[in-house]
Amino acid sequence: MLQSIRSTTEVARGALATCLALAAFAGAQPAVAQNTSAPASLEDLIPDSAVDNPEAWAQQGTDEGMTSAEPVLAAETPIADLPAMPVAWPDDVEIEPLEPLEPEGDIQFADLLEDAPQIAFEDAEIETLSDSLVLGFPQKEPPFTERGDFVDRFEALSTIEELDNGDENVAQLAARAREDEELLATLLRVYGYYDGEIVRTIATRDASEDSADQNPRVRFDVIPGPRYTYGAIDLGELDTATDAAELRDSFDIQPGEYLQSDTILAEQFDLDRALGETGYAFAEIDEPELLIDHDRVEGDLTMPVRPNGKYVFGGVVSDDEAFLSSRHLERIARFEPGDVYQRSLEFDLRRAITATGLVSSASVEAREIEAPQGDEPGVVAMDVSMERAELRTIAGAIGYGSEEGVRIQASWEHRNLFPPEGALRLRGILGTREQLAGVTFRKNNFGGRDKVLTVDAYASSIDTSAYDARTVALTGTYERTSTLLFQ
Repeated sequence: MLQSIRSTTEVARGALATCLALAAFAGAQPAVAQNTSAPASLEDLIPDSAVDNPEAWAQQGTDEGMTSAEPVLAAETPIADLPAMPVAWPDDVEIEPLEPLEPEGDIQFADLLEDAPQIAFEDAEIETLSDSLVLGFPQKEPPFTERGDFVDRFEALSTIEELDNGDENVAQLAARAREDEELLATLLRVYGYYDGEIVRTIATRDASEDSADQNPRVRFDVIPGPRYTYGAIDLGELDTATDAAELRDSFDIQPGEYLQSDTILAEQFDLDRALGETGYAFAEIDEPELLIDHDRVEGDLTMPVRPNGKYVFGGVVSDDEAFLSSRHLERIARFEPGDVYQRSLEFDLRRAITATGLVSSASVEAREIEAPQGDEPGVVAMDVSMERAELRTIAGAIGYGSEEGVRIQASWEHRNLFPPEGALRLRGILGTREQLAGVTFRKNNFGGRDKVLTVDAYASSIDTSAYDARTVALTGTYERTSTLLFQ
């Protein structure tokens, strides 16, 4: 019993000594962080002297037996290597051996075509367009028959060609090379090469260069492949025209010929002109459509044509009779009623009306007044719409000369005072040595196209050191003029 009580007393005395020691330590200096990775027990922290005499031990401070400052490492002190962590290979894991795969029985490998053309890029024919652009043509068979025109058109449209020599770099060439590659592919299709390929490479101009950044160059190898031909050609209702055979000859594309987009557009224009010049005033042609068949290496062309009947000219109808009458417009037209309609004569009439100088704008349109009946053509009237221009002009001038003295000149003109196309001009001169008053009448297209009647009357007086003159005159001319516009 006494031993138990003594043990309890000693424990209580030890706890009190610990509290006092901690209090003394806290008042002596700031707390220092401890290493928490290896915690110590309470018996290890409290020595036996603290249990026997806690007051004396607490007064000792923290210099004896409490804690010590952790060592400070220098910045240049290397960190010790991490300890190795060997991991034992598990004995119970087994890896199954790899087994070879069996090929599928339904896979067939295509053999190379014996007659396929072989492409050797090192033997390609070279077209050097500039220091930065080269075209290669490695294909020998079939030959690229349109190569010359193809190169000229590409050179004119190339974006790489727009770069100035010395300013190009790899980034610029790479961006423009993509555009030029698309351009080459488009041009191949224009000439009928729908299976063509373009191989693009960027390298240096000199093989001794270490980097393509120095003197870069773009090379396109053009492999056109086979050239397609025209297959079926469908021109819609062209066969219903009276002149179907002649019109078909004007569209000079036949099945089996080499395909080219430019030719289609040119022949479409020729067919449209032929229709307009042989009486088909209301003919219509839709945009051509080309269907490419890669198996047949052909393109089927469809271009719907609707002739819509043949016509002859009727009369000319003016929308401003008081200004330019229908009779006068028929006089200056180069066709007579009953003539086969021609689109060029319709345009010529519009140009002739504009050339009078009396209108700011004019339009001529064909209007059906009789429909075609069987082989008999229909009749169209030519409707003319006009907008009047400014018809009056006033001009004047004032001058002085050492021999002539003061001279004032003025004029007034009305270009359609006496319709149609009857102009009147008044003019006068008042000066120190000269005086004049005159009137001029001019009528264009009088009695026919390009025929001009002019009547001029004036009176003048001239006093000079050499001579004096008093003149009264009346003159008239009737002439036929011709210009390149009307020839």
